[in-house]
Amino acid sequence: MYKLFPSRQFARKHAIKFPSEEFALALGLARPAPICRAECLGGNRSLVSLRSKEFGCRESSGSEPLERVDRGSVRQIGAGHYARSACETVFLANCLPKKSGQSLIEVLIAVAVGALIVGSAAGALIFTVRSNQQSHATDTASTLAQELLDQVRSVSESNWQNLYNLSAKGGPTQSCPPYCYYLDASLNIVAGSEQKVVNNITYTRSFAVENVNRDNCGTKDITSAGQAPCSPSQTGVLDDPSTQKVTAKVTWPQGGDTAEVLVSEYLTRSKNEVNQFTDWSGSSGVAGPVVRPSKDYFDQSGLDTATSPGSIKLTADSGWLESSTFNTGYADGVAFNSLMWKGELGTVGNAVKFQFASSNSESATSEGSPTGPIDSTDRYAWNDIIGWLDFYGASGGPSAVTTAKMTRWAVSSGGEFALDCVTTPSGDVCATSNFYVSNNNGNLAGWAWNDAYGWVSFCGNATENSTWDGSTWVCPASPTYQVNIDAATGDFAGWAWNDIIGWVSFCGDTTTGSSWNGSAWVCPASPTYKVKVAGAGSGWNYIGPDGSYSSFYTTTGSGAPVPIVTAHHNNKQYYRYKVYLAGDATLIVDDIIVNWSP
Repeated sequence: MYKLFPSRQFARKHAIKFPSEEFALALGLARPAPICRAECLGGNRSLVSLRSKEFGCRESSGSEPLERVDRGSVRQIGAGHYARSACETVFLANCLPKKSGQSLIEVLIAVAVGALIVGSAAGALIFTVRSNQQSHATDTASTLAQELLDQVRSVSESNWQNLYNLSAKGGPTQSCPPYCYYLDASLNIVAGSEQKVVNNITYTRSFAVENVNRDNCGTKDITSAGQAPCSPSQTGVLDDPSTQKVTAKVTWPQGGDTAEVLVSEYLTRSKNEVNQFTDWSGSSGVAGPVVRPSKDYFDQSGLDTATSPGSIKLTADSGWLESSTFNTGYADGVAFNSLMWKGELGTVGNAVKFQFASSNSESATSEGSPTGPIDSTDRYAWNDIIGWLDFYGASGGPSAVTTAKMTRWAVSSGGEFALDCVTTPSGDVCATSNFYVSNNNGNLAGWAWNDAYGWVSFCGNATENSTWDGSTWVCPASPTYQVNIDAATGDFAGWAWNDIIGWVSFCGDTTTGSSWNGSAWVCPASPTYKVKVAGAGSGWNYIGPDGSYSSFYTTTGSGAPVPIVTAHHNNKQYYRYKVYLAGDATLIVDDIIVNWSP
């Protein structure tokens, strides 16, 4: 604020009179002072002189423009200070800020605040840059994963078996190898993983394959539930051989950790073929195989196929027709999807139902490695401690032989013997124990498991058992025991071993079991027990949804497809259908349609 006081010389010469205290108070002024010189109090203000033009004064150097105040006027100068001019003309100069230095503590505080601001900004900048780098790396990994999935889909569309027949299957969290694969430059599936370098980052890429369960005996919705028995009415949960879950996995180093991206997709057999049979007015007794639907068939009973060409009618209360063998033309086999008929159901209570048979041989005898469910009659192996092992009697359907392994389990007085970690009585346990009985062109190896007795070896010698070669279980170089399947008959022969209960014989009579003929194990001449692949070497095996001879695919009417349980007819080249009619003459079948996928 201002403090105003007169200069001594100026006051003496002009006899300046100050306003009274009462006058100042009446005006609400602070202590009055003449206006001849003003001094700004405080360390941050400089002295400014107020001079009158009459006395030859001039504005101080550097001051702001002067303000004129006439004689006798009262003027506020500064906050709360007033004065009355006694001069003819007085020019007032505002106080100017005084330049002064800063203390050391102020400098230190300013530096500290600045450092804090700069540090925070730098930290935010580093975080932003790092986040952008991680985001770019994740985007790249996602692109690599999707690219691999697209390539695997292309492989599956070209040949489904290349994907489905992989022996080591499991989720992306399982060990890699053996549960991971990649594609080489020719799109061949190779066990292991590959590396890709993008923007100086090394990405490790692979994919894993898992079997997929569906309800309605493997024909409807995907489910995470374990397998459950398939009933004749087609309820239960089974593996769907036409669907595989493929997960692409990409990992890369990030900081001190390993980052990963997982992208999953369900792949299915995408191609569909349809065989439509529309006329049975030709000849019976034609076994086939045929490569396109014709008028001929193999056999029938109780039906009229000639009176109305293109239609099947009943001549009795019931009848059936067995088709000729149809060749799909795919040596690797196909999956059969559905059956459907078209025509007139007629009277309420009339019914049409089917059974289905498939094989990798045109005469229903196996060539190479017989595959399919275990026979309902020839189904028993023997052990001297626990007795019979039944490979057909498991709940939900019999054990089965695929091109790569055996599935499901055998039952006995000593409990279940699981043949495959995917299809055990407890569901998929491969995450904790990777085991199965492998099939290499009818030569079995690997392991089965029983909760009471432990491992059962299907191949070995005095010092070695089956070993993992990176893709499947294989026998040692010179096995002294093994179980094998005859390519022509589908008969099992040979021996398996358990450390507690000893030998398990797969074929024998009352006095002896299998014997070695120099190249394979063979049954005695007249065996009283054996295990056999159904349909192999003994005609066509017509079965229904639960895999038995006593169940049927029941339709709901004309034009309504009924799903075929693919698990019983997977990767087979040849098929036959058997249609059953029941009711009266109003029931007419005009078309039978079989849908399948290569």
